[in-house]
Amino acid sequence: MKLLSFFLLFLSPLIRIASQCTPASSDLCDDSNVLCSLDELNGYTCRTADYSNPSGCKPLCNGTGVPYNMSWWAFVTNGGQVCLTIKSFNCQYNRGIQAGIWGDCECNESVTCDVDCTGGPGTKTICATLKSCKTYYFFVDGCTGDYCEFTVLTAGGAAPVLPPIKRITGPTKVCKGACNVGYAVSLDSVKCDPTWHWTLDGAERSETDDQLSLDFDHEGDFVLCATAIIGNQASGSICNQEGPFCTTIKVEKQVAVSMVRTLCAETLPYDWFGNKIYYDTVIRKEFADTLTCCLVDSVMDFRVVYNDSFGCRNSNYVQGLVYFDSNKDLIFNGNDYILTNYLLTSAPGNFATFSGSNGYSLLVERNSVNSVQVFLPPSPFLSVFPNDYTINVGNIYGKVQGSYDFAVQSIDYIDFEANLACTRARPGRIVIATLRVANSGTIAIDPQFVSMVIPAGWKVLNSDPVYDNLNNGTLEWNYSKIITSTFWKSFRVELEVPSTLTRGTPFEIKGLVNRPNDIIASNNMAICRDTIVTSYDPNDKSVYQDQITFIEGKYDELLYNIRFQNTGNDTAFDISVYDTIPLTLDPTTIRVVNASHACELEMPALRYFRAHFKNIMLPDSNVDKAGSQGFLQLAIRPIRALEVGSRILNSASIYFDFNDPVKTNTCLTKVINGITSTVEVINGIELYPVPARELIAIQCSNPTTNQINEIKIFDLSGRLANYLQPLTAQATVDLSSLAKGVYLVRVVDLYSRVHVRRVVKD
Repeated sequence: MKLLSFFLLFLSPLIRIASQCTPASSDLCDDSNVLCSLDELNGYTCRTADYSNPSGCKPLCNGTGVPYNMSWWAFVTNGGQVCLTIKSFNCQYNRGIQAGIWGDCECNESVTCDVDCTGGPGTKTICATLKSCKTYYFFVDGCTGDYCEFTVLTAGGAAPVLPPIKRITGPTKVCKGACNVGYAVSLDSVKCDPTWHWTLDGAERSETDDQLSLDFDHEGDFVLCATAIIGNQASGSICNQEGPFCTTIKVEKQVAVSMVRTLCAETLPYDWFGNKIYYDTVIRKEFADTLTCCLVDSVMDFRVVYNDSFGCRNSNYVQGLVYFDSNKDLIFNGNDYILTNYLLTSAPGNFATFSGSNGYSLLVERNSVNSVQVFLPPSPFLSVFPNDYTINVGNIYGKVQGSYDFAVQSIDYIDFEANLACTRARPGRIVIATLRVANSGTIAIDPQFVSMVIPAGWKVLNSDPVYDNLNNGTLEWNYSKIITSTFWKSFRVELEVPSTLTRGTPFEIKGLVNRPNDIIASNNMAICRDTIVTSYDPNDKSVYQDQITFIEGKYDELLYNIRFQNTGNDTAFDISVYDTIPLTLDPTTIRVVNASHACELEMPALRYFRAHFKNIMLPDSNVDKAGSQGFLQLAIRPIRALEVGSRILNSASIYFDFNDPVKTNTCLTKVINGITSTVEVINGIELYPVPARELIAIQCSNPTTNQINEIKIFDLSGRLANYLQPLTAQATVDLSSLAKGVYLVRVVDLYSRVHVRRVVKD
């Protein structure tokens, strides 16, 4: 009995020590409860496990040591230098203990340790510099499985302070299929390194660092959240946490990549990723980017061609330059320069193309004598050498040998041409007026004076370039920069329409260029005439002249304005305007006189005109109302063979990317008898006497604000009988040399307004 009492007395301290092991240790690193500071271990006394538990890393740390009966504690601190002193005693086998700190439970980050097992009880001190908020793992192990009592003393390692979450960085818009998209979260302080808990649309992620990579297989909006945790969420021992902090990621499929691919007929059927191509067709196929994994639809527009296209075995074509021959030596050299957007045709194949900065390539017909010619813009001073080429194309394929250049020559002259376009006008809304001043002459020079006259009460919001003066509704630019020949400058003005105007109210905006010594005054002013609307078709076509007369053996140019607007829900990358020229118009006279954006011209066959606005990046109207609009202005002459009563009908088709075309309204111009009809009645121009014998007098009723620029007199056949340029407010015309009969008097005033009146000579 005494022996048993003595044994129990001997064992009682051990029982007491075991019962005092609080906080309790864990057999596994991952299961450790997290202590919120090292203060909780200061003075801690316990005993190594009395059973085998080799749960440590192998080697235990720093490349040496073997685990036997491990005990684990997790802890966090406010960072900085910490030291743990472990005193061991009452070791059963007199081998001692080993201890250390790990930065993780995967054996990737050994912080500090002492695995020296020299035997017997003793004292070990381990020190390290730690990161604030980071969870560390402290272990004690008996050397070769020794059972020892120990006490832990700590220095440093106070409880950390968790700062607020600052941001989540990473793209908020990604494409469908994107892979390995990186995101990172940060705190207001860089000194804290907590454990992170991530969720994506509420689903937990396995990542615990401040960074992660995501894959997005589906479209939609996804919410990514991050929570900063000090402690061990798995074991439920959390000291502190911040968040969740969330961001929304929008996943959308990329815009389709579109291409036009030409197939020669002899290659059919053509296999494109399992799709057999037999004829013109559009095929859409989904591909994944090899780098980003983004899914994108490739839209391939296959066009089958035969003998009438480049690149095929059976095609024939000629190449050459269209250039301005400055020194008139018929050789492209010196100060000569390339002319672009000049129309060329070849017959009998009815092929056409526009010249470019690198010259032109034009299809010709095989086994035929082809005539190739270039068409000049309307100017009495331009000539071309040669007039055309006669090319006998035999039984050959590909390019016809030789360079078929056209040299354009002229006298030196100054001529600036004005063209004006404006968007639809609604009460209280913005109208954009774009005045293009083109140097149609041969001398590189500045236009000097450019102006725009706006309606009364309209407000100027913006001007590019900035105007120099604004006086009584007239904007003036003293433009001294040189505009080289065949180039232009646009003057873009944003105007606010008065909200008091009602639907149907007419308005007029004028654009003028005034350069001394300009040899052609009739093209110095352009007018935009329209009416106020409340609702409208954003894609339309209009013609400036609703009536025309046959004068001087020809018709004046018709001016067409094609307006378009992106009313979709995304940016329009490419826009094309197609215009099939009717038989009543001469396709060889077509020219672009104004455009809202840069465009490339194409005419694959005569009468099939196309203008391509590539990479126009036109925003949708919900994002940018004013910026969503564009326009194209075309000038073209009617054919000469039209009779009185003829009707000229014309429309256009507008393609927004690869959507179905938008068909515009149809414009109508009527051919009238100029002898019996008034083109435009102008109050303030007087003509007398009527009938007349020897003389007629023409005068402006208000000579201080107007003048007569031009007078032309025609007989009934349209032949010019007399011509004057008085440039005064009144003029006298001598009719004595004319036979008796009926004549047409055509007067053009200072503002390019035309007044036509019938006069009888007795």
